[in-house]
Amino acid sequence: SKAQEGSQPGHPFGFDGQGCDVYTRTVYGARTSVTVGVLSTLGVSLLLGGVLGGLAGFFGRGWDAVLSRITDVFFGIPVVLGGLVFLSVVTSSTVWPVIGFIVLLGWPQIARIARGSVITAKQNDYVQ
Repeated sequence: SKAQEGSQPGHPFGFDGQGCDVYTRTVYGARTSVTVGVLSTLGVSLLLGGVLGGLAGFFGRGWDAVLSRITDVFFGIPVVLGGLVFLSVVTSSTVWPVIGFIVLLGWPQIARIARGSVITAKQNDYVQ
């Protein structure tokens, strides 16, 4: 069996018990992880949190109060427990529910950072 042979030229990780190339399976499995990471953090969370936080910091008062209360609600949700409940209700077998959940709980941190940065920059002389 190929599993007994170990690594070979062109197959650096060797083969599993069924004779499948482990390196190929690793690369194939990493595609999902990279897709979830890139789309959830760089894509939607950064965009949504940056825009909402920037608006709250720029306009202040009502926008700021509403965003602060909404982010407080999302900060109150335990991530692991919320993830288990959310993903147990969703029956899809694609990566989109996972991306959606990470975005749902990831944007408040970005929004707070963006809000604070805009408030700080607003007070500088070059903005006046």
